[in-house]
Amino acid sequence: MRYTIPEFILPATDIIVFDIDGVINKNLAAKVASSAYVSRVLSNVPGFKRVAIEALQLWELLLGIRYDIHEFDVLVSKVRGYGISHVGIVTERSLLGVRTIFRDKDYILQRMNFVQMRKGFFSKKQERIRGVDIWETESMKPHESVLYRLTDFAKGKGIKPGRVLIIEDDPGFRFTARSLGFRTYPDETEAIPSRKTDMPARHPQIALT
Repeated sequence: MRYTIPEFILPATDIIVFDIDGVINKNLAAKVASSAYVSRVLSNVPGFKRVAIEALQLWELLLGIRYDIHEFDVLVSKVRGYGISHVGIVTERSLLGVRTIFRDKDYILQRMNFVQMRKGFFSKKQERIRGVDIWETESMKPHESVLYRLTDFAKGKGIKPGRVLIIEDDPGFRFTARSLGFRTYPDETEAIPSRKTDMPARHPQIALT
């Protein structure tokens, strides 16, 4: 799946946050979670969702699955070029899952201001990413508590929620984020014309894979 970010929304952004499963790759779990119905069901059984993600991570590790993250690397450079001072990741992966995606390209992670991840079954306190704030949480999307650390981070920087942009594939979590005042992309409500003759305005786009 390929997204494009309208460039006009970036100057109004001080913090940009990526859901790496929805942005970097479209594995089976990410495709399933992008369904509004599935997202709603999984929100009621967080324990099952946590086990499923752990199993996915182990499967990726055992099979040596590799992801192409070049486009993400380029994208981070582009958004930094717009003067966005804080770039981070919010994911339901544990540190094991995050490292599986980036593997020998940890330098991309080191360009993040923060990485929020799920506390894994086998997490070790000494495992860290150099120069990056690591936030671990027991919460699962789309529960709003997943965003509490981001809310505190923005408040501590004097940044209003409306200047935080979350790139997220899960429609349930986008709804949660918007209810807390954050902006989200994609935002399907912006793409629906009011009449058949009304066409959305075209703006320069940044490719997002």
